[in-house]
Amino acid sequence: MDQYVAKKNKPVGLEPFLNLGKFYAWGAFAVGCVGAFAFVLDRRGGDVLLGSTLAVVVSFAAFSLVPIFRRKTPTSTAFLLGGTTLVASGLAGLLVIHRGGGRAILAVIGALCVAVLIRSSASGAAALLARQHESPIQEQVKHRVGLCFASLLAYLLWQGLASLAGPFPEISLKLFSRELLAYVGGFCLCFILWTHARNILRYALKGITFALVIAIVGMLLVAMLQATGMLPSACATQWGWIRIESTEFGRSWRLQFPFEHHNRAGFFGMLATFLIPALVLTSSLATPFWALLAALSSVLVTIATVTRGALLGLGAGAIAVVCSASASTRKSFLPVLAVLTIVSGMLVIVSPSQRAHWKDAVRWLREEKNSPTSLSSRMTIQAVALELIAQRPLTGWGYGYSTFETAARQIFPSLASRIEGMSHPHNHWLEQAFAGGLPAVFLFALFTFSRLSALALAVRHASTQPDKRWMLCLALWFGLEIAIQVYGLTNTALRRNLGLACYLVWAGSLLLVLRTFTRDESSASTASPHLESGR
Repeated sequence: MDQYVAKKNKPVGLEPFLNLGKFYAWGAFAVGCVGAFAFVLDRRGGDVLLGSTLAVVVSFAAFSLVPIFRRKTPTSTAFLLGGTTLVASGLAGLLVIHRGGGRAILAVIGALCVAVLIRSSASGAAALLARQHESPIQEQVKHRVGLCFASLLAYLLWQGLASLAGPFPEISLKLFSRELLAYVGGFCLCFILWTHARNILRYALKGITFALVIAIVGMLLVAMLQATGMLPSACATQWGWIRIESTEFGRSWRLQFPFEHHNRAGFFGMLATFLIPALVLTSSLATPFWALLAALSSVLVTIATVTRGALLGLGAGAIAVVCSASASTRKSFLPVLAVLTIVSGMLVIVSPSQRAHWKDAVRWLREEKNSPTSLSSRMTIQAVALELIAQRPLTGWGYGYSTFETAARQIFPSLASRIEGMSHPHNHWLEQAFAGGLPAVFLFALFTFSRLSALALAVRHASTQPDKRWMLCLALWFGLEIAIQVYGLTNTALRRNLGLACYLVWAGSLLLVLRTFTRDESSASTASPHLESGR
């Protein structure tokens, strides 16, 4: 069935890229490895990764433009997607003429290319769901997947318009083109590969899994060497592998290798905890011992970074996995969750840095005179963000962390000079409100909750099937989604390479939903719908 739908809806212009043999499939494995390692290299490799993603997006859009618009689509879908694109393009054109600048023209062209891929992805998903036996849950999934794509398109176009209309268009459009277009384009590329070249996507996922495991092993090794005093001092001080902090309780350290900041390293450890076993389950429906060991190592790496947002996300994600799992798997997860919670709590308590942070936080809450802490600084930055949002609640200030930093320095110069980290609001919902105003928050929330509700329906549907391993895979992915949302309440993950990782995870959520509800009915009782089937 999947082969029939893919063949029927395959864009003619993409056939040279998608009809590849096994040699090129192993090339996809290498691309997955290189891409994951570029992500781990943080800013040094993240910029290359974003630029490469955007180049592939523009290439795919150019080759698939004509065949896509030749397809027969429902009038409502064409009006919603095509009409919105035309209206937004007209408004963008007027703003470009009014404000000028080659960067604005490039941003509009890039946004149209990504809109083409969103249109192609939405059509492929709708075609797959339309082939299934109609049922109430199928109807709910179809509506929520369609709402997810429509809200994503509207969100992208609105952020582009807000950046054009904002007070700092050059800064905003630069980051809009370099980051958000690459994020949404990468999101859509996952659907195109899954629909038309699933073998290539499968090999790329194996390459990503391999690279994640290697990176986690390297990070754990550095943490163990630092803990035992065997790590050379040059690695910690000159190379920035370890962050050393002096508190009233003594000197403490945080793992940063190979990232530039311990918060980013903590986010990666949290991500790998759920992602490694989930990727293994999607490809083979088995959880080898090495995958479980890699997940446990990821937990230890997250603890070594002593990043409170990542630890909170890890705990919330683990609870989400337990709650979404069936009663039979819950018995095996509860002891593991209890052990991880106790170990994490003990390590945080004995950390001098964390004890100092919590003590200063109590002082700050009591309004005692003390030096700025991480908590007090973030609360102040979020208060600044709320003040900026109140000044432009409808259109926002424009996309990007540099836009926030520029606005904060102009309006609150004294605070910006005293407080460290005033480059973003440290909350991705406040970040949406600052960039595009309240409409951007509404569209981003629509995109988020439609995706999460569809994934929850997939978990519930998979729990009724005989093989519970696919349900476990969905539960792990749901836990990862919750972990990212909780982390986003204390920091921002929608920046540079971390943002691309988030959008790829969100694409994976919808792909798992589609695979759960588009399998062959004849194999429903004998095989689980993993990503290898049908191709």
